[in-house]
Amino acid sequence: MGYARLQDPRRRDLRYDMNRLANPSKRQSNWHVRPYRAEDATARAEVFRQAVQKGAAAHYDQVQRDAWAAGPSADSLKDRLAPQLVLVAVDSAGKVIGFFSLTDAGLVDFAYVMPDLRGSGLADHLLERLTEAARARGLSRLTTEASLVARSFFARHGWSEERRQTVTKGEAQLDNFVMSLDLGAAETAA
Repeated sequence: MGYARLQDPRRRDLRYDMNRLANPSKRQSNWHVRPYRAEDATARAEVFRQAVQKGAAAHYDQVQRDAWAAGPSADSLKDRLAPQLVLVAVDSAGKVIGFFSLTDAGLVDFAYVMPDLRGSGLADHLLERLTEAARARGLSRLTTEASLVARSFFARHGWSEERRQTVTKGEAQLDNFVMSLDLGAAETAA
């Protein structure tokens, strides 16, 4: 409930809300994060489809986006997500507007938000919550395969680019980046 004053050498003193984890975004505050539920499957699929088809349009052509959006079948995706920690962001009307997932090995497997919410702080909050969960599980390192869209987002949060790679989805080839985050270093990078 209290505030601590932090000195940022590039700016004036900043007020830092000690309760920021409950709702860190000053720009978008009409959402909350909760664990994934089975009934979220259809809405989660729509977030994925919108993020790929609209959110990635500036970075991948239509053939690439179609192949990516086709993704795994509903059953194989259900099996893939079952052992993972999946967090969803839900708006004030209860609509799923984003989701991130984490495997036991520390792979951020899915990281998607509705395209019109990019820059709102929603993805930042989902990543922060996922990182907290990873630390609580004793993980010391996280990895992901970041798209051309997500690369700068992860880099902004202190992730390191290990290599660029090309993956095949159906008949399409898509470039992405293997990235990692040392959780011991993450506290000072963010």
